[in-house]
Amino acid sequence: MNTVHSPDWQETENIEFKESLNEKQEAGKDLVAFANKSGGVIYFGVKNNGDIIGLTGVSEKTLRDLAQLYTDNTEPKLYAEIALETIEGKPVIKVGVKKSGTPYHTFKGVSYIRVGSSNRKMDQAEYTKRLVEFQNATFDFSAEICKQLRFEDLDMVALESLQKRWATKEQKKEYLDFSHREVLQKLLLVRGNKFTYAALVLCGKAEKIAEYLPEAEIRFGWRSNANKLDFDFTKDWKAPFLNVFNEIWEVINARNTRFPFEQGFIEGDIWAFDQISIREAVLNAFVHRDYQERGSIFIEANSANFNIKSPGKFLPGVSAQNILDIQGKWRNRLLMETLGKIGLVERYGHGLDRIFRKSIEEGKGTPVIAELPTGFVNLTIPAQVKDKKFIVFLERAAKEKQIIFDFAKDLVFLDEIREHQNSTDMERRNKFMQLDIIEKTGKGRGTKYFLSHKLYNFLGKKAEYTRKKWLSKEEQKVILLKFLRQHKKGRMSEFREGLFESKLSNQQINLLLNELRAEGKVYFEGPQRSQKAFWKIKDTT
Repeated sequence: MNTVHSPDWQETENIEFKESLNEKQEAGKDLVAFANKSGGVIYFGVKNNGDIIGLTGVSEKTLRDLAQLYTDNTEPKLYAEIALETIEGKPVIKVGVKKSGTPYHTFKGVSYIRVGSSNRKMDQAEYTKRLVEFQNATFDFSAEICKQLRFEDLDMVALESLQKRWATKEQKKEYLDFSHREVLQKLLLVRGNKFTYAALVLCGKAEKIAEYLPEAEIRFGWRSNANKLDFDFTKDWKAPFLNVFNEIWEVINARNTRFPFEQGFIEGDIWAFDQISIREAVLNAFVHRDYQERGSIFIEANSANFNIKSPGKFLPGVSAQNILDIQGKWRNRLLMETLGKIGLVERYGHGLDRIFRKSIEEGKGTPVIAELPTGFVNLTIPAQVKDKKFIVFLERAAKEKQIIFDFAKDLVFLDEIREHQNSTDMERRNKFMQLDIIEKTGKGRGTKYFLSHKLYNFLGKKAEYTRKKWLSKEEQKVILLKFLRQHKKGRMSEFREGLFESKLSNQQINLLLNELRAEGKVYFEGPQRSQKAFWKIKDTT
């Protein structure tokens, strides 16, 4: 049985409350609505207004029967994640489902879709649209035959690169003895003397790419100032990808900026544009773009961000919310597999994970990936270091707690706490609170989460970790007590300038302290106005 901390309870597009198991049939509609949209969680034992009332008499059989109900009555079958959890000391059942990779699911023959915090029946137009999108997504354009393409239309330099990369990756010198035709055949880029579109975009001559697939183009624009309207520099590539892949990085790197980093014993250089991340982003766009859609791959960079935009929407079952969890979904499988065989892609499906990890570990913040209304997918990678202290925090947390941040989503969560003091990821909130990596203050909807004060203590910033906790009078008293417990003592100047950022006067702070003293929680030690006098926590043990 898991114990989780109370979230900011309210029904949303991804959260639904049910007061009791009497509503399990209605919850079946919620389940398929979640699966048909972006995934979600149902809690049994919670009122619509968020009040936790809990359940009684829940057994293992209860959970099995609930799972069976949803498996038997959904089509295609949904296998929900069902668990008994405790929230605020009360047992609830949590039923979760991820966004589905199929066109749609039904519950008792009817399909639903989530709209805000409610469900609606899916209409015929939506059915048709989803079916068409699913068929397109399972179709591998890169493996299709380009009927006009001939061997003489291929670029010899690109073919040499293809062969050398393959031999190097496989550590097979004998591969260098193959003819170019044999290499193409063994990599499945040619079938029965007919060449695929993957062969065209990887090795086709520039003029043939322009003739047979004019959308296969990468465009770059640079602005020295993010607020400028016009580009300071532009460059277009409509050439075999193997010939221009390194050049794309070189053009971007020529505008790179170095940030020297030194904090305690940790030092090194952080670059605005990390080479591995940029190369992964370009590869990702090249492989996953929809080559049947009009439009080029657009790269825009400036001193603040790196943006790359590629034609085509997310594949069915993929969304901005779950994209770090999804592996093995490729729009152009042959293209992806070929890049893997020649060593440009090391581990299928992990490129985006590396991009997110690197950006957060370097204190730049979390990248943003989104599906645009124009039918493009856009990835933004921050280029400026926002928080050097966060870099040290991650290093220190890993060493002190003897943990490894295995998943990019762990880092995304911690960065979300750093930036917004909240997250809907209850599993990670519980995990990192138990490890004392994050802390919380307040109750109910006023709950805020923040990074452990040890980060700020380590950097000599005693009071800084409380800066974002501007709360009510009672909560201010709680903050004062927490400060004194952690730092053993405190002076008025620390309370006024550090803890409350000069938002409270000496008189207001004194009022809080005197109330705490009257409650027997703190005391003042030393003569008034003395440099050796401090407020201290009263030992009640």
